[in-house]
Amino acid sequence: MPKKDYYEILGVSRNATQEEIKKAYRRLARKYHPDVNPGDKQAEEKFKEIQEAYEVLSDPEKRKKYDQFGTVDFEGFDFSNFTGDGHTYYKTYSFDFGDFSSIFEDLFGGARRKSRQASGFDFNIPQKGADIEAELEIDFIDSIKGGEKLIYVKGSPIKVKIPEGIKDGQKIRLAGKGEPGINGGPNGDLYIKIKVRKDKNYYREGDDLYIKVPISITEAYFGGVIEVNTINGKIKLKLPPRTNSGKKFRIRGKGVKNPKTQVRGDLYIETYIVLPEVDTPQFQQAMEMLRNVIPAPNR
Repeated sequence: MPKKDYYEILGVSRNATQEEIKKAYRRLARKYHPDVNPGDKQAEEKFKEIQEAYEVLSDPEKRKKYDQFGTVDFEGFDFSNFTGDGHTYYKTYSFDFGDFSSIFEDLFGGARRKSRQASGFDFNIPQKGADIEAELEIDFIDSIKGGEKLIYVKGSPIKVKIPEGIKDGQKIRLAGKGEPGINGGPNGDLYIKIKVRKDKNYYREGDDLYIKVPISITEAYFGGVIEVNTINGKIKLKLPPRTNSGKKFRIRGKGVKNPKTQVRGDLYIETYIVLPEVDTPQFQQAMEMLRNVIPAPNR
């Protein structure tokens, strides 16, 4: 069997640090990963070699044995002629490929597929298929009220149930909607990352919901009852006299429903004064009168 120089495969020196080995592995794995080179057999074989080399050199004990015994043939696990005393010794070591999922997620976190197993190795045992990640953009109102949306993954339409109160960046898991399993294993899962569009009137802090409501000069000065359109319907709000812009009114239990606790936050109505879009002589005269009698605020 041809011998392999794992230092040469990773492109590092024999006294390379663990950090240098890890960086070399990441760079090469990103280049030769089967997901990046679909159908390329040469890249797949190169990727297998890179994984073998990293598995040995990243483990201090295995690296020590490799440095002492020479090149390892992982198909036969054969260490030979390493004592120099004229005798030949054979010793078999267990080789644990481990779970490379954390490394692959780090390397290919922005990709649409995320392998749960190291690609390129066939253990002839059932393995779960790769997970798929997709993104779905929804309106702010839909994120608060929930609903059902349609998303296309690999050309196939999939209905997605949006839970009430979902936040921007949260993920929805659809079991079994990922890549087909290997050797009869279960399908992977589909993870849908939610992106919530901003709304011009509403914003959210935790489970509390905020809405900005315009009021006129006379409503601000004299107060009164105004009607406010909210996500859950119209409500009446009593304004006290001299309500300034930025004044917040709290309405308990009318905010966002927490998907886990099923408890609603509060609704905060924030007022802001809007000048009328009129320029009549009567309005000009009224404003001049106000300017003469209303003192300027402290600044």
